[in-house]
Amino acid sequence: MYSQSQLLDLLIDLNTDSSSHSQGTLIDHLQNTYELLKQWNNPNYVCLAGLFHSIYGTQIYKKQSLGLQQRNLIKEAIGIEAEYLVYLFCIMHRGYFYNHLHSNEVRSSQDGTHILISEKTKRNLCEILVANELEQQKRKMQKLELDNNLSKLSLKMTKISTIMSRVESFISADAKEYFKENFEKIYYNILSSGV
Repeated sequence: MYSQSQLLDLLIDLNTDSSSHSQGTLIDHLQNTYELLKQWNNPNYVCLAGLFHSIYGTQIYKKQSLGLQQRNLIKEAIGIEAEYLVYLFCIMHRGYFYNHLHSNEVRSSQDGTHILISEKTKRNLCEILVANELEQQKRKMQKLELDNNLSKLSLKMTKISTIMSRVESFISADAKEYFKENFEKIYYNILSSGV
């Protein structure tokens, strides 16, 4: 496995510092997702998966920094367990995953195949999904709040609240607390505005 500085060098070599993502760069998003997972006391392999979670592109973020045929490079860098989470995150059909949390499977957004996963893997994916979503949406919502764009802010809050309600029983208490602390104020501002 690579050291932290080698991992950051690899991300730069993969041009994540020049790839745009959610009003910033991909490397910023990946690092911030990693930091959230670490802050929530996740195991190191989950945090490392967060650092590379969209490196192969996803159903939503189409840009591939590295193709799936080069998975061995990421396995070498972050370990097999972390890379498997990255792989699943990148290929998963998110709507299917959210709607089938009672089952332990992921459906590929690429070819529709179903992959059986363990309960632990499902919980880890939920944690990464929430960190990914909250990291992006916090920045977007802060800008909307500054711009006083409360109708768009309300839509973002509805999206996040829907996701959180679906995965709530599969994520850590630390992730739930982060959501409460960081999004409650925005939610009350929306309510008080009458939107």
